[in-house]
Amino acid sequence: MRRQWVDWRSFPVLATGRPDADDRDVAGAAVAGLATLVTSGRQRDLVIRKVDGLPVAESPWRSRLLEAGFVAGYRGLTLRGSR
Repeated sequence: MRRQWVDWRSFPVLATGRPDADDRDVAGAAVAGLATLVTSGRQRDLVIRKVDGLPVAESPWRSRLLEAGFVAGYRGLTLRGSR
């Protein structure tokens, strides 16, 4: 299995290591891991602007992120924690 990570130096860019966004198991695990950053309280919110160098709006990962609760905004896709 390939690894997924957030490149914190150029945050908010998601680098997936090129796994297939159509692979439900891989995509589900990757997106769930990102969501955990917010649901665990480690981050108040998470904004993804680019995925693998593409704007998130053009990425095949867009639909997976939206399904996980991310919301489209002017900065990209955002997941907000409860206040």
